[in-house]
Amino acid sequence: MNTAISSNPTNQNCVPVGTLTPLPVSQQSSFTRITTNTNTVIKASSGIFAGISVNTAGVTSSATVYNNTTCTGTVIGVFSTLAQIVLPVGANATTGICVTTAGGTPADITILWQWWKKSGIYRILNRIDGKFYIGSAFDFNRRFSRHKRLLNNNYHTNSHLQNAWNFSGECNFIFEILEEVTDKSILLNREQFWLDWTQCYDRDIGYNILKIADNRTGILHSKETKIKMSMAHKGKVKSKEWQDKITKAITGKKRNLSVGKAHSERMKGFKHSDETKEKMRFSQTGRKHSEESKRKRSEKLKGKLIRPLELSLWVKNK
Repeated sequence: MNTAISSNPTNQNCVPVGTLTPLPVSQQSSFTRITTNTNTVIKASSGIFAGISVNTAGVTSSATVYNNTTCTGTVIGVFSTLAQIVLPVGANATTGICVTTAGGTPADITILWQWWKKSGIYRILNRIDGKFYIGSAFDFNRRFSRHKRLLNNNYHTNSHLQNAWNFSGECNFIFEILEEVTDKSILLNREQFWLDWTQCYDRDIGYNILKIADNRTGILHSKETKIKMSMAHKGKVKSKEWQDKITKAITGKKRNLSVGKAHSERMKGFKHSDETKEKMRFSQTGRKHSEESKRKRSEKLKGKLIRPLELSLWVKNK
């Protein structure tokens, strides 16, 4: 968990910079006009019921809005259509939006609704300094909700984004859709394009930590991307500052023994292939331990029985 505490008062009161007002998450908006007493399916999948506009009042008329693909089930609201009015709502319809208009003389109404483009590339923008985070999602709605939940609970895995969120306040961030990607098989490739183009992994530009599009969606990396990942990590030396941060992060934390036990059970009877063994052996060949590393290992092995292979590797590296 990120424990960074902000000294900025906007963390408590969230006052937007300048004269800006909090902006909503970027959405696609539309409307449907209804002039008769009928059942109207507005949207056959999840979306947002943004509001209702009564253009011409009816007589003893009303509009019932359902969170469903049929005009039954969960009711979002029942609205009188007896007077001209615009009523903003902003209700999340997880299944769909269906409207029943009924009564005497029907009113002329407009249903305002919004939806998320299903999958693609997005960014989380800090309006104070212009820095941003770029990611990809199969479902924008779910991904945005997850980001907000983790950030508001100070538990986001990206420490740079979390610290900025704590410092600037939620209302100074907006979620934007950069590109819709209908072919999910190229989602990571498109994310990689945006990472390369914006260089948002540069600390002066954005909050991304990795230079390579992360693979948490179950999509396999292309051969080209794997090569990029390999080249990006070759010869990379962790700084003393980075090592200190890791040490500080894990100090005092208790290990989840149940996780280790479950892993141990899964690995019972598991044997490395000859190819894997050869790779492990090759990775150790020519490796030089520092004097401090040798000393620590020597102290650790005092009084312990060393297996022949382990002993030979240790002696060889001395």
